[in-house]
Amino acid sequence: MNDEQLRALQREAQRLETRQGGDRVERVSPPAARSTESFAATLTLFTGIQAGPFTMLVGMGTFCAAIGAGLWRDHPGSVQFTLIAGLLGLMGLAGWTFLLIAVVKWLGFRGWRSKLPFPLTGDGWEQLASTRDDHRWFDTRLEVVLETSASENVRTGTAAMLRIFCTQANASQYTLKRGALAAWKAGGLVASGDAGARVAWKLYRFIAKALPPLGAVKEVRLTVTRSFTASPEDNEP
Repeated sequence: MNDEQLRALQREAQRLETRQGGDRVERVSPPAARSTESFAATLTLFTGIQAGPFTMLVGMGTFCAAIGAGLWRDHPGSVQFTLIAGLLGLMGLAGWTFLLIAVVKWLGFRGWRSKLPFPLTGDGWEQLASTRDDHRWFDTRLEVVLETSASENVRTGTAAMLRIFCTQANASQYTLKRGALAAWKAGGLVASGDAGARVAWKLYRFIAKALPPLGAVKEVRLTVTRSFTASPEDNEP
């Protein structure tokens, strides 16, 4: 990692932290998956939608597309029916496109831990990805251990990458009427905060996609110390 790349990482971390200002985007808490590497798990982590509702969504889109095809066939000269048929067809196409994207994500997600060039230790991932509670959150700690030979630029750059990750993780938290989820914060090569399913997906992206190119990671430690239920309706973490 050269000086220019290091400065770019630090600028990006500062920009995201300043823009976020401690606020987090309100989202519906993602439902969790039964298996850590199944298609249903990928769908839940990637989209925040359970497999059941997603199947219904694709089915409804297919039904709408079929109705649209029937309208277009029965009223080929009508502009009004052609527009309605086109709209219904687009709804069906959107559902199947989303399904295709999810399948592609799943193919890359399967066995991701075995493909890492460094060990991922701790029980954090198993708990994050396998919970079946829709509103389950975990006190989570992420530590990146670098090789002793890693340069100072790599160490400083990795710390900046962790800061960027924290701003991204915080965007998947929501605001409680009473109490609050612990925002992600980084100090050196350690980051911690509350993680739900959507944060777990971002942890996967960070560990599997951002860290390997550094070529200096010795180990990544992901641990969970406490779990609790918190939702916008049930306001007490």
